[in-house]
Amino acid sequence: MTTNEETSETFKERVRANWGRMAFGGVVAGLAGGFLLYRLGQLRAATLVLMFTCGLLISLPIINVLLVLGEEVRRRDWVFVGLAVAVLALIAFTITTR
Repeated sequence: MTTNEETSETFKERVRANWGRMAFGGVVAGLAGGFLLYRLGQLRAATLVLMFTCGLLISLPIINVLLVLGEEVRRRDWVFVGLAVAVLALIAFTITTR
């Protein structure tokens, strides 16, 4: 017999794994679509698709840190909450100063 805690951990791991697979598929499809559009001479459309793909690549670490932050808040592990907030602040600083 499993407890709710074990079931919810398994569910969360499956959600993160599925999110990772979906994001990987989106990146591969974006790169392939951008390259195909470029080869077909649709430069504006290729640029837009590749810009979206780059945006997805930039957002993936941010989403992952947010998921970790939520999990650590739930666990009340304040040291790792502080570290996750520091990482998010560093990412935000880097993005805003570029």
